[in-house]
Amino acid sequence: MLTFIFLFLIILIPGLIFLIQGPPYVPSNDNFTKTVVEEVKKLKPKKILDMGSGDGKLVIALAQAGFKAEGVELNPWLVLRSKRAIRKLGLEHKATIRWGNFWRYDTSSYDIVVLYVIKHIMPRLEEKLTTELHKGSYIISNYFVFPNLKPVKSDGRMRVYKV
Repeated sequence: MLTFIFLFLIILIPGLIFLIQGPPYVPSNDNFTKTVVEEVKKLKPKKILDMGSGDGKLVIALAQAGFKAEGVELNPWLVLRSKRAIRKLGLEHKATIRWGNFWRYDTSSYDIVVLYVIKHIMPRLEEKLTTELHKGSYIISNYFVFPNLKPVKSDGRMRVYKV
C-alpha cells in the first residue's frame, strides 16, 4: 500500500506541476498538422519553434517537409517520446525537442512560432512573443486567439499572426 501511495505521488505531483505551468497535452489532429505544414511552406522560414510540442508530431511533420523545426516541452516523458520518434525516423539533423518551460524559453531566433495552448494564457503569451520575436516573424495558433494581435489569416481553427 505504501508503494502504491508513493508511486501515485510520483505521478500526481509532476502532472499537477505541468498543468500549472501551461496547457495539458492534447495531440494535434492530422488536419491541423497538414494545414500548418502547408502554411509554413508559403512563409519559407529558416527556423520554426513549436511551443508545447507534446509528442513531437508537428515538429516531425515539419522536418519531413524539409524545415528546421524545434520544439520545447515541459513534460519529460513526452520529450523522451518525441526524441525517440525523431531518432527512429532519422530526422536528428532537422528536428530537435528540448525539455523546458516555454515561459523561460527565448523565442527571438525563430521566424515562426506554432502553438496550441489554452485561452487564459493567451494575453501573457502575446506579450512574451511580441516582445521577443523579431519584426516580420509569424505566430500560428491553433484555435485560441490573442487579445490584441489581429490575424493576417484565419482558416477555421488556425490563425496566422505577423509580428
